[in-house]
Amino acid sequence: MRNRTSEGLRMTQGDRDVVERLNTLADACRAHGIPVILADRTPRPDRAGTGQLTEIPSVTAVLPNQNGERSGGLRTVPGDIRLSMPRFGAFTGTDLDPILRSRDRDLLIIGGISTHIGCDTTAREAAARDYRVVCLSDGMAIAPARDHGWGSLTAGEVMRVTLTTLAEAFAEVTSCDDVARRLAGSALSVARAYHLAWTSGDFAAAETLFTGLPRIETPIGTYESAREYLSAMAAWTLDIRAVELIAEHGVDNEAMLLYDVEVNTVDTVRVAEHLTFRSGRIARIRRVHDTALMSVSG
Repeated sequence: MRNRTSEGLRMTQGDRDVVERLNTLADACRAHGIPVILADRTPRPDRAGTGQLTEIPSVTAVLPNQNGERSGGLRTVPGDIRLSMPRFGAFTGTDLDPILRSRDRDLLIIGGISTHIGCDTTAREAAARDYRVVCLSDGMAIAPARDHGWGSLTAGEVMRVTLTTLAEAFAEVTSCDDVARRLAGSALSVARAYHLAWTSGDFAAAETLFTGLPRIETPIGTYESAREYLSAMAAWTLDIRAVELIAEHGVDNEAMLLYDVEVNTVDTVRVAEHLTFRSGRIARIRRVHDTALMSVSG
């Protein structure tokens, strides 16, 4: 999400609506294990390396305040990635590319302020690096363009031209609600996030992916709470050398994962998990594995 404030530029109600839609979608992304990156244009205090930005007096640094909100109302939570940009694009002069590639991410969802400068530049930079790009038609805000010799443009005119150009060559353009619907319907994405969380030892993140009263059934026992189940998993992971995901499949509100677990005390254990989802969160897990081997390892 691109965030920009300028001296003398006040947020309109339309801007606030955009920010609220972005906050809602960001929460949905977090719930599905999708990293949220908040990028601010923060030039060096001495203005070195800013190029033509030195000629724009309204450029200012934007920093998060103490209650976790950024200027303009974009919310942050622990685990979000903060990015400081010396230029308009989020890739130039930053470590965004290695951040994404180290997480095996190949798709960016872009929103923020302003559409035709920061968001547009970032989308083009991403496309040039072979990322798939989604731009949020109602998750970006824009101001009218001043007359630079060809006449001034209204905010609506600038938005239409920018979104049309992006859709023509650089990105898919769609709404925040459409992306949220896709996330809610993507059982496999939540299953992947859950698998990644527990295999990396982040059981707090894994717990956020469950409904309030999930049911977890395993050959060894049944659990009526995510915390109880994940506590057992945490103890088990102390004896695990490696986990290899073999296969995955998801449709509607169900997903299946097949993976091998290398355990110190026994041979490799193959585990199959069937996950059922309600409102985008895990409501039930059914695990199948060799009970004898797991009893030895546990």
